[in-house]
Amino acid sequence: MKSYELPNNVLTSVPEPLVSVRTSTYNHGKYIRQCIEGVLMQKTDFPFEYIIGEDCSTDDTMDIVKEYAEKYPDLIRVVTADRNVGMKGNGVRCIERCRGKYIAICEGDDYWTDPFKLQKQVDFLESHPQMGVCATECNWYVQKTGQLEPVPSTRKYLYGVEDFMENNQVYTLTTLVRADWVREYQFDVAPLLPSFRMGDYSMWLYLLSKSPIVKLNEYTCVYRVLENSASHFKSAFQQMKFAMASFDIRCYFNELMGYHVPRMKYRKWRDTYRICRNMKSKKIHVLYLFFRCAVWMMLHPVPRPSRAIRKHLVALQSAGIC
Repeated sequence: MKSYELPNNVLTSVPEPLVSVRTSTYNHGKYIRQCIEGVLMQKTDFPFEYIIGEDCSTDDTMDIVKEYAEKYPDLIRVVTADRNVGMKGNGVRCIERCRGKYIAICEGDDYWTDPFKLQKQVDFLESHPQMGVCATECNWYVQKTGQLEPVPSTRKYLYGVEDFMENNQVYTLTTLVRADWVREYQFDVAPLLPSFRMGDYSMWLYLLSKSPIVKLNEYTCVYRVLENSASHFKSAFQQMKFAMASFDIRCYFNELMGYHVPRMKYRKWRDTYRICRNMKSKKIHVLYLFFRCAVWMMLHPVPRPSRAIRKHLVALQSAGIC
């Protein structure tokens, strides 16, 4: 399915953007205005472009996106197609169009709150060329209760492989990443990976082979927690399957990248039990939930890195790319 852009003037009005902001959206009609406004309010001393991938929503998302695109034709590029291409395809076609040195992501149901978010992150990465990912702290907005909850800050500045082998330490909407690193992962590495459910987590584990990830101790964004989304489910077992998928990613990259973090299989079972124990569900007993998870893990072992991707990584390393 061929994608196309709605009419805009961005290529001429912003010939050399330093940052490309990317939003993937599908059926976010209730939230997309807040997302777009958070990007539009950014105050920077550099040019940036805003790419919105609209994936043929069945609600009024496209109408809202078109409204903003017509109002800001010198900033917003809307990428779409004649039918739905899926979350992965929508993200890839947006990345292909990003022209900036850096890429920032804010999905259609999240939003930024700090007008200087991009400026602070660009200032850091420009002054630290050896680093490639700069994140910040964020708040949670629980849609069901209407409560805004700050994610507890660890007060930590640098995050390495060991930190990410415990869990994912950053939220994608808080990050600014060097665009060439994103393209390297998306186009050279990701096509050879198993079909993981969390593309951002696997990207961080890959990019950690290049540099630690920096997190600024500032709250700049809001992550919206929905009852049903790509990462949240009403079913306790479905939520556990999502958590177990993150364990698989850790184990896979520990072997693929040669990180040599010890006892990864033990950690997988340990953390599965801990999450089951802490799961807020009155309908499923802890031991029964853990039993279902154990059966699932035995029936779905962690994938092993293929010869093809190992060979490809060696080639990338020989070429000085990774």
